[in-house]
Amino acid sequence: MREEIYKQQLKNMSASTNGTTLQDPRRVSALIEEAPTKESTTKPPAKGKKSLVRCLALSVVILGVIAGVWYWLYSSRFEDTDDAYVTGHEHPVSFRVAGTISEVLVDDNQLVKQGQPIAKLDPKDFQVALAQAKASLEQARAQLGQARHN
Repeated sequence: MREEIYKQQLKNMSASTNGTTLQDPRRVSALIEEAPTKESTTKPPAKGKKSLVRCLALSVVILGVIAGVWYWLYSSRFEDTDDAYVTGHEHPVSFRVAGTISEVLVDDNQLVKQGQPIAKLDPKDFQVALAQAKASLEQARAQLGQARHN
C-alpha cells in the first residue's frame, strides 16, 4: 500500500525547489511516513458506538432493577415451602354447662393460661331456667299446703 502511494506521488511531483530530487532516499522515506493510510482515513468515529453501548448497558441495568423489585414484591406476598407440612396443636375447649356464647375474650392464635376466661355465656338462658325452677318450687309448696289441709 505504501508503495502505491509512493509511485503515485512520483508521477505527480517534479524536482523540488531546493535542488533535491525525489530519488533522494531521505525524501522518499519522508513521503512514505507522511502519507495517510487507508486504515486511518476509513475509521468511523467511535463516539456513536460508545453512546450505543452506554444506552444498551443502561437499558439492561434498568430492566434488571425493575425485575428485582418485582420479584421482591412477589416473594414478600406469597409463602413458599418445599415439604408443605405445618405443625400445630389443637386443644378442644368446652363449658361445664350448655349455653349461648355472648362474648369471646381472646383472639385467634392467642396463648391462654389455665383458668383464664376465654368467653362469656349469655345469662338469659340461666335466668329463664332459674325462673322455671322458682315457679316449680312455688307450685310444689302450694301442692304441699293443699295436701296438709286435706
